[in-house]
Amino acid sequence: MQLKRLYDEQAPKKQWGTRLDPCRGCDRGKVVNAARDGVEDCPLCNGTGKMEVLVPPVVGVRILRAGRVQRFTQNLINGGLQEGWLGMAGGRITITAEPENLTYRIVRVPGAYCCHCDAPVPGGLTVALAAESLAHVAQVHPGDESPDPHNPAGYRVESCYGTVLEVGKPIELPAAAKMDRAIRDELAARAGQKYGAQVIGPGALARRKKEKTPASTGPGGSSNG
Repeated sequence: MQLKRLYDEQAPKKQWGTRLDPCRGCDRGKVVNAARDGVEDCPLCNGTGKMEVLVPPVVGVRILRAGRVQRFTQNLINGGLQEGWLGMAGGRITITAEPENLTYRIVRVPGAYCCHCDAPVPGGLTVALAAESLAHVAQVHPGDESPDPHNPAGYRVESCYGTVLEVGKPIELPAAAKMDRAIRDELAARAGQKYGAQVIGPGALARRKKEKTPASTGPGGSSNG
């Protein structure tokens, strides 16, 4: 699901809240020092890499993309409940939004599930509870290999609410947005192949460019290459 929050920018300033955004004046809290021979903490964010910014109150959301089958994280649910555009009751999650309201029926809650029979099993989040999950697998499916190669123990832990759309229609991304996403995914894949699937941030990219820049031969001299 992809949502866009709608803000009331005309609201009185006393109704505005705060949010931590990445600092735009540094690279992860560091800047080049005055002597240009090292780095120091960014004076704008005190080296945290985050800045507190004022944001107007949220008055709703616009749904950009929503599928028939949807997973909701607890953070998304908490945020929607706090901002008032999401409701959760009677085994359903309702989103009040543009262009229409959507209601999803909850078919799976966070917890541990058996990979063999898909039944909910106790625990999975701590060592003691994991032992209970393993006991179910050993008792009900003795000697059977897990059908899920990503969970060889035979059980998995779901951290999201699994839902299916009950009221409303799925919303797809516009064709232009799909094309833009495809282009960005392709560029990311190429970058991963070139740099060994490493995530390249602005700071790392700048360092790579600096390393590739030919060194100067000295005052008045020409660069190598």
